[in-house]
Amino acid sequence: MNNRLFLRDGKWAFPGNDIDDGRYRLSLYLSDDEGKTWKWRTAIENHEKNEGGYSYPSLIQGKDGFLHMTYSYHNDKKVKSVKYVVVDPARILQ
Repeated sequence: MNNRLFLRDGKWAFPGNDIDDGRYRLSLYLSDDEGKTWKWRTAIENHEKNEGGYSYPSLIQGKDGFLHMTYSYHNDKKVKSVKYVVVDPARILQ
């Protein structure tokens, strides 16, 4: 769990692949008990197997409180790039 981020409100955030057979799904988790449980999850990328790959996520919290995430991306057409996503953590908690 090297990608954990300690948020200003005391919660922890963790971006990662949550499947065992590939990297075609990437999720963002939030915890309010120092990572003992991850009560909240939102899918950032969610595709069928062999339709994409998402790895090496990086996460920071901006002054605006939003979570700014980058990660490597490739699709089934062999296009490789880096994606940038902004997530409002309050929306995950709903």
